[in-house]
Amino acid sequence: ALQPGVMLASCVLAVMLVHSPQARPRVASRPGGACMMSSPFVTRDAQEPLFRLWMRREGVRSDSLDLSTFGGRGRGCTALREIEAGELLVSLPVDAIIDLSALTQVPVPPTLVSPEVWLELPWYAQLATWVLAEKAKGSGGRWAAYIDLLPLEGRALDTPYHWPDAEIEALQYTWMVTSVYQQRLLFRQLHSAIVGSAPDSELTLAAFACACESVLSRAFPTGGLTAKAAEAAAAGSGGGLFGAFEGRKQPLLLPNAESHYALLPAVDSLNHRSGARGIFSYDARERIMELRTYDAVRAAGQVCIILFFNNSSFNVLRLA
Repeated sequence: ALQPGVMLASCVLAVMLVHSPQARPRVASRPGGACMMSSPFVTRDAQEPLFRLWMRREGVRSDSLDLSTFGGRGRGCTALREIEAGELLVSLPVDAIIDLSALTQVPVPPTLVSPEVWLELPWYAQLATWVLAEKAKGSGGRWAAYIDLLPLEGRALDTPYHWPDAEIEALQYTWMVTSVYQQRLLFRQLHSAIVGSAPDSELTLAAFACACESVLSRAFPTGGLTAKAAEAAAAGSGGGLFGAFEGRKQPLLLPNAESHYALLPAVDSLNHRSGARGIFSYDARERIMELRTYDAVRAAGQVCIILFFNNSSFNVLRLA
């Protein structure tokens, strides 16, 4: 059994582990809403040209940002020039996001996981297997250039999940030690259910765990976006995240909190920093999301956003 209650609690746990200090580079604050890495080696990321071509093809705009690598500390975005307060950072068509709530059919092949089991998985496992299915398509996949940026197997985040048991025990922090072992058990249970549903599946536990971590470290809950789209559709303005207008199929997943998660290319290239404010908005007619900076950012500064939470849900997209 998949034990949904256990998985939901462990989902919160997994988010905390993926955002552990060991998984995130240290930053030093700078005035103007930017943050700079402690490493002096900031270079344009090798994947930037291909990702930029992908963005252009999908209609994604991000003219003031550059995808950068901060020494051995991972990726982020730097300002190509001075960015004024309120200026556009990313314009992202909804059709370019990997969105659970927009699905009208199971997005993974039955050789990876059966449709019946996929529909019972928690949201992050659904997104993780979707990412792996896209990765298997290689360079011909629609999101190939974006998938190549994710910390999947072979380039995974250095989280406690991957540490040797001796290093975990050396933490001498019972809650953390227990949490890591619970996360490992959870991923094993989910992996067993997936491969058990598809006898020819070649999915390894390592690949599945890294995909789950990738999703948990960057997926955005889009309940606010969905609500805006529903309001617009009800008002007759045309658009809608679910495509709940004439000529569109009904969503595969019921519109509840478990289906309100998506991967937002370009937006999720921005690292998180406490105090870094951004403004999300959604144009329901044009079906475009926009992220603007609240504060001015200096040229060459790393541009960050803050991940908001509230007591009832992970509500990141606070829409204007």
